[in-house]
Amino acid sequence: MAKRRQSHSDGSRERSFEDFVEIPTGPSMANEPYVKGKGVPVWVLWAYSVQHGMTPKEIAKLWLGRLTEEEVRAALLYAEAHPDLIEDKTKA
Repeated sequence: MAKRRQSHSDGSRERSFEDFVEIPTGPSMANEPYVKGKGVPVWVLWAYSVQHGMTPKEIAKLWLGRLTEEEVRAALLYAEAHPDLIEDKTKA
């Protein structure tokens, strides 16, 4: 279930993983979650975190400014909420 978006007194709202993750659809799409606008599969970030013990900050740094720490955190939250879409990709 998605994180509930809360409004702040200044009118801004807390962002959820839905703001950062998308599942592109179409004839040549793999129907898997990616970081919006970046083309980075969520399962790759999850593997860095779980299999290699890296923090979101360390993972973002690996991507040389292409991903923010906030995007990595959102992707990891998505992976946690949807393990069925992630775990099959990491079994080799």
